[in-house]
Amino acid sequence: MIFKPAAHKSRHYTKLPNDLLRDPDLTPEAIGVLAYLLTHVDNWRVTQRQLSNHFNCSPGRIKNIADTLEACGYIRRVRYIDQGKHVFDWEVYDEKQDVENRHVENQDVENQHLRINIVTEETSTKKKHWKEELSDSCPEGIPKLTWREWWEYKAGTRKPGKSTITRQTHDFETMAKNGFDLSELIPFAISRGWQRIGSPDWDSLNRFKNKQRTDDYLAEVK
Repeated sequence: MIFKPAAHKSRHYTKLPNDLLRDPDLTPEAIGVLAYLLTHVDNWRVTQRQLSNHFNCSPGRIKNIADTLEACGYIRRVRYIDQGKHVFDWEVYDEKQDVENRHVENQDVENQHLRINIVTEETSTKKKHWKEELSDSCPEGIPKLTWREWWEYKAGTRKPGKSTITRQTHDFETMAKNGFDLSELIPFAISRGWQRIGSPDWDSLNRFKNKQRTDDYLAEVK
């Protein structure tokens, strides 16, 4: 029997998605470490050595667990330069993220302080910096509102991978180059639940091609 209190009398508890706790790709120890990380506030600092002491296991085992969490999309390890020094961050998520190009190679972070950025389902809507960057990366000649509309549909609250952005950008540029009206094509693609905006050789998109529409108008005039 599972007992759940009707109400929590204290704020000192953590809510975790069932999908995380039931993820078949995670080992019990990976779930335990991830749950522990998610109990802390944003920008909490920790080392792998501290984690190994807390869980009474070797730093190597903590590294393996972190590798598992990264491969499954719950951790993103970031390296950047701050005041001339290399700094490592972990972005910790309670939902799976796109795992393309996430690994930072040649890390020696056993005693390096890691700043933990907690991104939960409830707070992810507040962290829109990547969406702003994506909006600013709109290709030349593409309507920004149309570009933003597509990514709001395509990405939602999850940051798309670099290869996904590259493929979608190519589609936008190709369709625009071939004379398609993206301001009408994009809502059509979204309404159909498509994962890409289409290709110039798709017959269903002929109606959005400027030349085709112009010919139709001329035919009506005649």
